[in-house]
Amino acid sequence: AGKAWWSAYPMYALGRWMRLSPLVGVLLLTTVGLLPALGDGPMWSLGGAEGDACRAGGWWLNLLYVQNLFALAAPDSALWRCEGHLWYLANDMQFFLAAPLFAYPLVTRPAAGWALLAAALTASTAANAVIAAVNGYAASPLFDQTYFTNVYIQPWTRAQPFLVGAAFAAFWDRLQGGAAPLARRHSPASAASHARRADPAWLVWGLAAGAAAVMLALSFGTLGLYSALPSPWGDAQNVSYIALSRLGWPVGLSAVAYLCFSGQAPLVNGLLSWWPLQVFGKLTFAAYIVHPVVMYGVNYSTTAPIEFSDIWFAKSFTSFLAWASLLALLLWLLAEKPAANLLAL
Repeated sequence: AGKAWWSAYPMYALGRWMRLSPLVGVLLLTTVGLLPALGDGPMWSLGGAEGDACRAGGWWLNLLYVQNLFALAAPDSALWRCEGHLWYLANDMQFFLAAPLFAYPLVTRPAAGWALLAAALTASTAANAVIAAVNGYAASPLFDQTYFTNVYIQPWTRAQPFLVGAAFAAFWDRLQGGAAPLARRHSPASAASHARRADPAWLVWGLAAGAAAVMLALSFGTLGLYSALPSPWGDAQNVSYIALSRLGWPVGLSAVAYLCFSGQAPLVNGLLSWWPLQVFGKLTFAAYIVHPVVMYGVNYSTTAPIEFSDIWFAKSFTSFLAWASLLALLLWLLAEKPAANLLAL
C-alpha cells in the first residue's frame, strides 16, 4: 500500500496543479496584457501595481503556488504582490500536497495518525500565539503588513482549518465503518443506514448552540478591533484572536457538518443543499479568481474620488457580485469545465 501511495503521488500533485492553474493562467494573461487597455481616465493608472508586479516576473510565483513563502523570504520585493488575492491558493496547494502525509497514517495506523494530527494542530496554534505575542501584532492584516506576510498567509499558521477538516473527515469516515471497502461503504444502502443518527437531544442542541455561538462571535466579535485606529485591542485580545479564530471557525463548521450529514439539522441541510446554491457553488472558484478584475474596472474607471457611504457599499457589492458571477459563468464554461473534463479522461 505504501509503495502504491508514493507511486501515485506525482499524478496526485499534477492533477491538483492542473485543476487550479487554467483559471490562474487566464487571470495572469488578463492582468498582464488585457486589463491595461480596457479603460482609461484620471484614476486608471492608480491601480496598476499588481499588473506591474506580474510583468516584472511575479507571475511564476502564482503558477508554482509559492507566493506566500516568497513574501516571507523577500517581504520588500514587489513580485509576490502579483495577483495578491491568490495567496490562499498557495496555502490550498501546500495543504493538498501535505494531505497524504496525514491520511496515510490515519488509515494504516489510526492511533499514530490521530497523534500526528493532534501534534500538528497544537503546533500550529502555538505558532500563532508565540509569533503574535513576540511581535505584538494586531489581529488584522489591515493594520500591519508584517502580520500579513509572517502569519496571515503562511501555511504553518493557517493550517488549523485544514487539520480540523482532516480530523472531522477521519471521524466521519470511522462512523461510516472506516474499515469496510470503499465500494460497499459508500453504496446507497450503506449510506442510508449509516448517515442518519439519533443522538440525544442535549447533544444535538449543544452542538448547534455551540457552533452558532463560536461562529457568530468570530464574525461579529471583532467590532472593537476596527472601531478606531490604532486598534483599541490589547495584547491579550490580539494574541487570543490570532491563535484561536482559525481554530474555532472550522470546529463550529464541523459541528454543523456533523448535524447535517447525520440528518439531525434538516432545515439547515435543506437550505445548504438547495439547488440554486449548488449551481452557484460551481462558480465560486472562478468568481474568487476574477473578482478583483471587476473591482479594478469599476473603481479605477471613475472620474472622481470615491466617497464611501453605506449606499456606496451596497451598490458596489451588488454590482461586483453580479459581474463577477457573470464572468465566472463564462470562465466555467470556456476554461474551468473543459480543463476538468480533460482531467477526467
